[in-house]
Amino acid sequence: MAFSGGVDSTLLLYAACEALGKDNVFVLQGMSELLSRQEAVDAAALLVELQIDEKQILKVELLPLIWPEFVVNNQERCYFCKKRMYQSFQRVIEALDASVLLDGSNVDDLKSHRPGFRAIHELGVKTPLLDAALNKEEIRSLAKRFHLSNYNKSSNSCLATRLPEGTVIEKESLELVEKCEDFLAARSFTGC
Repeated sequence: MAFSGGVDSTLLLYAACEALGKDNVFVLQGMSELLSRQEAVDAAALLVELQIDEKQILKVELLPLIWPEFVVNNQERCYFCKKRMYQSFQRVIEALDASVLLDGSNVDDLKSHRPGFRAIHELGVKTPLLDAALNKEEIRSLAKRFHLSNYNKSSNSCLATRLPEGTVIEKESLELVEKCEDFLAARSFTGC
């Protein structure tokens, strides 16, 4: 299953492990410059907390800064990125002879413009939280009930979302965004 470290994918991971057993669930993480170091650290801590064996965690290296359709940063940026990421995930699970790829999308994701969701749908990725008609509030409530430490974590997105549409996405810009966000977080300004 795709795992970002957000509350949605954490609840889905917890449920999948409870239903299928931890040895039957592979955790796929897309690793790139789009993920802040702090988000990566937080996600790793959650996997330790959930006692996921390292052999079940697959870090998939992505190279979005060489994808021309992504770096132009138009309104379809998230679609192109999500499609390439999930195609990479699908290649990994096929090599493992795994049967299905899961994503933590929920009904609230349908209420806003989410080009990435279109890619998920096109690729046939399964969305159990959406299928169960769960919204973000219900997911947070369930995560709290199951004592998941990030139940109240603010929603977050990749660093590229901080750049205005049409601004070419470059490594230096992403690094600057991350430094600014780290500066604010160190002063207790979070979720800005």
